[in-house]
Amino acid sequence: MKQIEKARKKRPVGRSYDQLLKLLHTPNKSPPKKTRLSEKSPEPSTSAQAERDLRRKRRIEEDYVEPDPIKHEFFDESISKYFQQPKKAKTASASSVVDHSEKINNVLLENVYRMIGITAFPAHNPSSAHLKTPPELLGVRIEVFNELDLYFETAHYFLLEKNSKTEKWRILHHTVPAFVQVHELATEYDGLEDTQLLKFLKTVRNILNKTSLKHQYLDKIKKEMRKHVKMLQKDIAMDNLKFTLEIGDAVANVVMKCDIDDVVSCSVENGFSETECARIARVLKGDIKTLQRRLESVVRSM
Repeated sequence: MKQIEKARKKRPVGRSYDQLLKLLHTPNKSPPKKTRLSEKSPEPSTSAQAERDLRRKRRIEEDYVEPDPIKHEFFDESISKYFQQPKKAKTASASSVVDHSEKINNVLLENVYRMIGITAFPAHNPSSAHLKTPPELLGVRIEVFNELDLYFETAHYFLLEKNSKTEKWRILHHTVPAFVQVHELATEYDGLEDTQLLKFLKTVRNILNKTSLKHQYLDKIKKEMRKHVKMLQKDIAMDNLKFTLEIGDAVANVVMKCDIDDVVSCSVENGFSETECARIARVLKGDIKTLQRRLESVVRSM
């Protein structure tokens, strides 16, 4: 009997929140009846059992530590006011364990999407709070990971509003650089219908990601080939590049034009003969990912 009482008082370990919730709402059953009266266990009083259940629930709630949500961090100041959620007073309820569990699942799911680079979250516009049916708003965060320096670059945001009649999303605000022509791009995706919204956002992120990679490739060249590549100039869109190429006593001016993936044109002036300049320009055109390798081959060949 002592072992039975110890097992009854022992706190459950390693259970999920769903299992713990089931325990809280399942009344304790008395032990099965014995044929001999002397072996019966005394029935606990209702008030004593309720007090034990209450203590158990409080222990679960006290031990639970809610992780900080990531979705409200790193907002751009120019649009942060549109992303503020109305704060609600916290009230204790019997379903608090379920609420905590749902919050954990939401945060974990959002972390998964953040790893992909696109995170969507509901937004609130305080100026429309007086409307009977306020417009549906959606916030979107796009993130790019810098593989050279191993950090997330400054996030870009969209604030979208849904037209209740056409069921299409409209771009209210965004922090995407101007070289990504988001409004023109949106028209290519049926005016941002629900079925096209994710495709549009993936295209925007792809442009941002590839532009970031081009910056990283050139920063790596500037660092590792600083003896030969100097005075490097580039624009934010990475469409135009200028630098001087020094090999021995020769100093040449190099001008490149790039698209999203490649060096599409290159001119080399001064420093070398016309034949050598033309050859270097031909070699340097191509995939920008391998530009450093081609520059190194030019240096070795001269």
